[in-house]
Amino acid sequence: MVKKFPTHVAIIMDGNSRWAKMNNLPKKRGYKKGIKTLENLIDICIKIKIKILTVYALSTENIYRKDINILYTLISDFIKNSKKDHHKFDNIDFRLIGDRNNINKDILSFFEKIKKNKKSKKKIILNFAYNYGSWKELEFCIKKIVSDHKNNNKDINLINENYIKNNLYTNDIPDPDLLIRTGGNKRLSNFLLLQLRYAELFFIDTLWPDFNETNFIDILDQFNKRKRTFGL
Repeated sequence: MVKKFPTHVAIIMDGNSRWAKMNNLPKKRGYKKGIKTLENLIDICIKIKIKILTVYALSTENIYRKDINILYTLISDFIKNSKKDHHKFDNIDFRLIGDRNNINKDILSFFEKIKKNKKSKKKIILNFAYNYGSWKELEFCIKKIVSDHKNNNKDINLINENYIKNNLYTNDIPDPDLLIRTGGNKRLSNFLLLQLRYAELFFIDTLWPDFNETNFIDILDQFNKRKRTFGL
């Protein structure tokens, strides 16, 4: 039985296209199944009262993939379905993190509309890392700091760790306690490189569409058994 839960869980959702290939299905079916897995995980996190979930949906490098049109189509379908089911995000404090300069206007508009939905008390913060990359986030942070100092004539010595953190995409939330990457690859892929400094890392072979509550609870149980020292 899991004794305690992390406050913030980060997920690299890897293995959708491989799952489709293994099951002799089109890639689109793999990504569709992956979306369903994400929806189920959100429900699980709400049930066990995990406060923050950050998922890696699309990296700044992914936009150059050959199957990017499949991803865009699925997001468009997801938007259409969500408009029919307007209560889908009532429990979620939805936050988009990533570079917004080259996001499709319809998709960005949808994300912003969800973010502004304040009709009910939210049970979980969902950070949706879309067109995200840690180096792009660092660029964003530096530009904000330079602009702030230029416009307000601030002392450069005021720049410290907290100042930098307050100018990241994740400025108002604690860093992840644990990272889970599905699909068997053991790398971070430019995801939350600053925020994951003391996170516990779990790499599992299960492909994302097959990831389920049993897998998740098992990882949380292992997380409880680890002694976290935060560099001390």
